[in-house]
Amino acid sequence: MARLTYKMPALDPHDPTGDSTWDVGLEQGQIEILLREDGKVNDKVRLYRLVLAQEVVKNPDAVFEGWQRPDQDDGLCYVGQPEIDYIRRDVEAPAPPGKVFCVYIAGSGKIVRWSWELADEVYGVEDRFRSKLWPA
Repeated sequence: MARLTYKMPALDPHDPTGDSTWDVGLEQGQIEILLREDGKVNDKVRLYRLVLAQEVVKNPDAVFEGWQRPDQDDGLCYVGQPEIDYIRRDVEAPAPPGKVFCVYIAGSGKIVRWSWELADEVYGVEDRFRSKLWPA
């Protein structure tokens, strides 16, 4: 089980009502990668886009299960369409056209990756995920 240092509530895709949540987040080592020892941001864009990740896991358009990757059969992918993108501190831009924001979460609740991806590749590739879990 992941030891999550930074947690955020995510929609529980196993609850068809959409009323339940579960905690997902980052482990301390992931946070340390994003930050330098002197406290300055190492990967600013990824750090700022955690705001988008939080938005998407709380209110996704869809949740897929079973990444088609080794040892990720229990992984989930939350997909959403935020209206904005954070590209620098206090700098917002329109969401990239034709893209959705994906948050990949291991079965333990650890967020593995978050990024903008082409919508056609997420929704249109049948062998990318085992199945759509939410909404049913």
